Amino acid sequence: MIDGPRWLAFRLCWYYDLSRCWTAPSWDGFLVPLPLTRCVVRFGEPLRVPRGVADAEREDARRELERRLLALTDQPQGPTRHG
Repeated sequence: MIDGPRWLAFRLCWYYDLSRCWTAPSWDGFLVPLPLTRCVVRFGEPLRVPRGVADAEREDARRELERRLLALTDQPQGPTRHG
């Protein structure tokens, strides 16, 4: 069984970037937008993973999700700190 955040992450494929932000000194580097910040949000196709899949299939799904996320982050950034 996949726990909640991983279950959600396996189904949603999205990316965001901020022009101005504060990065929290935490394990995930959470970004907090500053006033008047521009944000770019990209959504990819949802990844369909049936419940109860075998570990090998779950790993294949994880790799596919990683590939999709990297494809989203490789697109031109627009009006953000990287663009």
